[in-house]
Formats: sequence, structure tokens, C-alpha cells
Amino acid sequence: MAVGQLLEYQYFPDQNLAIELMIVTHLKAEPIIYDYLTQLELKIGVKIGLICFDYKNKIVKV
Repeated sequence: MAVGQLLEYQYFPDQNLAIELMIVTHLKAEPIIYDYLTQLELKIGVKIGLICFDYKNKIVKV
């Protein structure tokens, strides 16, 4: 996942500007991924959302 890159954008250079970070992927995430993101949210204090986008059909999958 792109979590490392999102965190770099969030904290470089010594700033904390985002109130929410969003990951967009074409893959449907397993429940354990959502658990992982929740744990990260608690540790860093920034909400991390995940959107699964089917680019062929142009729809968001839940």
C-alpha cells in the first residue's frame, strides 16, 4: 500500500497539514487492511481512508 508515501507527504518538511489521508486502489482490501489503517490512525492522529475504484467500469467499490 501507499501508506509510506502518504506519511511522507503529511510530515515533510516538518509540517502536519492534513486532517485526512486517502488511499485509492483498484484492489478490494481485506478486513485486516482496514484494521491496520485504524491502528495507524490511532498512532498518528490522522484519519486514513481507503477507496477501491474499478477504473474499467468507473465505479467505487465498497
